[in-house]
Order: sequence, then C-alpha cells, then structure tokens
Amino acid sequence: MVTKLYNNIQKIMKTLIISLICMLTANCDYSSENDKFTLQRVNYFGNQLRIEGYYYSKNDGYFFYRNGVFFDPGGGYGYIGKERWEAKSIDKKYLSSLISELWWGQFVVNDSIIKFEKYYPGDGPLWSYIKEGVIINDTTFHITKSYRSNGSELKERDEMYHFRKFSPKPDSTNVFVK
Repeated sequence: MVTKLYNNIQKIMKTLIISLICMLTANCDYSSENDKFTLQRVNYFGNQLRIEGYYYSKNDGYFFYRNGVFFDPGGGYGYIGKERWEAKSIDKKYLSSLISELWWGQFVVNDSIIKFEKYYPGDGPLWSYIKEGVIINDTTFHITKSYRSNGSELKERDEMYHFRKFSPKPDSTNVFVK
C-alpha cells in the first residue's frame, strides 16, 4: 500500500515538474518528438455515457465532452478527496496554469467499448497511452487494459469509473487536441 502510494506520488510529482518547466519556458511543443495520437478524435453523439459531469475511479477523475475531448485536471481524485478535486476543477487560476498537453486527450466510443488516449511523461518526449474498457451502463465503465499508442507496454487494468453529475464543467477548449 505504501509502495503504491509512493509510486503514485512520484508520477504526480514528475507530471508537475514537467508542467512547471513548460510554464517557465513557455514552450511545451515537443510535437515532432512526442508519440502521435492513434485514436481519431470525433464528436460524440452517443448515449452510452452521460457527459454532464465527470467520471471518477479510486484514483482519477476525467471530464468527457461532446467534441471527443477529455480533460484530466490532475490532482489525484482519490488522494485529495471529492470536494477538493471538484473545487480545483473549476478554479480559474488553477485551470489557467494547465498549459500543457499532459492534461488533455481524446476519446472514442464504439458500441460498448470506450478508449481514451492522453500523454504521459516519458524519458524525453511525451508518451501516448490508451486506456480501453467496457461500458457497463451510461454511468459506469470498466477499464481493463492500457497500452502505449505504438502497441507496446500492454498492461491489464481493473479500474471502475462512475459518473457524478457536476456543473459547471471546465471549458473543453484547448490547443492540444485537434
């Protein structure tokens, strides 16, 4: 338990350090070196998932939008608690500090399968990972695996996400997901 918490704190710290470097240099465009997204962003018109709020798991929370974008406001949903995470997710000052592609991704839903892709810090360029799973109903999905967009590093997952209605959601406008 302590080792898992330590590893998660290390990941969060690494992400924060990279974001800080991006903010200080005002240059986060490593796109020629980063993994390329492999999912094709498409507008989501389905009814398999509700999107007037966010989905949370034991550790994470994500906002999904009709334009096929999803937002990870960071902070570790399970670590800081629902109330603090929600407050942070609509704090304009905090949100304006998230000027890195690490916080944004795209998702697709095909029948009962959900896939979402976002960047994670790597040793150098950013690495793109896809989480994939099954939609149980319009308020629950189960992530069963994750893998790097280049097909490597397949990992089995057991992450259950639940819907929570939430308004106002952060704006989905960003320069990172085209």
